[in-house]
Amino acid sequence: MNDIEIIDNFLEPSVFENLKNQMYSQQMVWSYGRMLSSEHCEILCDELDNSLMYHIMYESESSLFNFVDISDLPPDLPNLSQKSDFFDWMKPILDNNLMNIKFLLRIKANLYSRTKERIVHGYHTDYPFKCKSAIYYVNSNDGSTKFKNGQEIESVENRMIIFDGELKHTGTTCTNKKTRMCINFNYF
Repeated sequence: MNDIEIIDNFLEPSVFENLKNQMYSQQMVWSYGRMLSSEHCEILCDELDNSLMYHIMYESESSLFNFVDISDLPPDLPNLSQKSDFFDWMKPILDNNLMNIKFLLRIKANLYSRTKERIVHGYHTDYPFKCKSAIYYVNSNDGSTKFKNGQEIESVENRMIIFDGELKHTGTTCTNKKTRMCINFNYF
């Protein structure tokens, strides 16, 4: 059973090229950090490889949702969130009806540097509760997203995958390009 929806050519070619150019521009600001915490996931890589560059485009006040069923939330709940200066770059993705976003939790861009051998980081879920997850691939490379259920999705530029956020997954580095870039979305 395939629990992962794969949508190739998610954005129109010119819109995709514009987004890719923006994401790879010198305007884009990246932070360096630890990839995964052993408290919340099964780390498969050496601790020295457990890092990446990232940028939080958007983050809601997610602590509100640790114990709440989204169907119980009032429709006029204020969205206490933090938006990056680059949030508007995500508009073409967020406006796509295939996403069907009712409430946005987080958008996080990930940038992995090339490694000599492909590194698998560790299976995890992004949140400890039921939500939707999506990954948008900005460039093509030999990296992938692997799922604990055995499925593996190749990093193909302008591809979106949408899946149940409770599916354990992990990213990898790539060996055939300078970087692997993807953008993660978590939402209801």
